[in-house]
Amino acid sequence: QRLLALMCDVVVELDSNLRFAEHVPKFGVTFTMNAHRDLKGTKLSDFMPVEEDRERFETLLGGAAQSCDEAHTSSVPGAMHATMRASDDSKVSVELFFVRYQNFEESSRYLVGIHEVTDQPIADLQKFSNAKRRASPIPARVEEGTPP
Repeated sequence: QRLLALMCDVVVELDSNLRFAEHVPKFGVTFTMNAHRDLKGTKLSDFMPVEEDRERFETLLGGAAQSCDEAHTSSVPGAMHATMRASDDSKVSVELFFVRYQNFEESSRYLVGIHEVTDQPIADLQKFSNAKRRASPIPARVEEGTPP
């Protein structure tokens, strides 16, 4: 879970029906602009406007469930690209990282990390970064012993 939190913008826990197991304020802020909106019981796939993404998500996590049941252990992690709907109805490209596990009550749960993917090529990002640096004044270097 800590690794997902480092890699992703938001980490959510889903129950065996792929619904939010807990209230996740950070997801609410990111995708509904409302940290107080309780999404517990809502399907994560409800935020996927593309039918193919919803189907692939449910198929992949279903496959994770089957491999976990067969091995009686945690499943192998998986990943996929998808499009999610943000609060203003805009579409956001994301990477989803997921793994199935059994909680202390022996219930199946899924950890899903969501990472927004930028459409800008790295070269464009570097140009933006360089332009930003040029726009902000950098104080002149002060030599030791001389007043600023």
